[in-house]
Amino acid sequence: MYALAVVEADSVGRAERYLRQAAAAGHAPACYALGYRAFRRSEYREAIRWWTEAARAGHQIAYEALEALRADLQDDTDRG
Repeated sequence: MYALAVVEADSVGRAERYLRQAAAAGHAPACYALGYRAFRRSEYREAIRWWTEAARAGHQIAYEALEALRADLQDDTDRG
């Protein structure tokens, strides 16, 4: 499913559906990709959700992205 999502990248609806199917099967890169898509839409809670799943599965980039996002959100909270 993840490979199909990559091929269907120009078709957002299908790519998202394939990523969700792969993520449901525990595919860490798919979880990371869903988190990245959510981050790009400024849906930070959703990004945290997916990146946490990917990080729990051992995806190092997701772990780093999660830590960076949490730090940025904390900085925004501290300033506000």
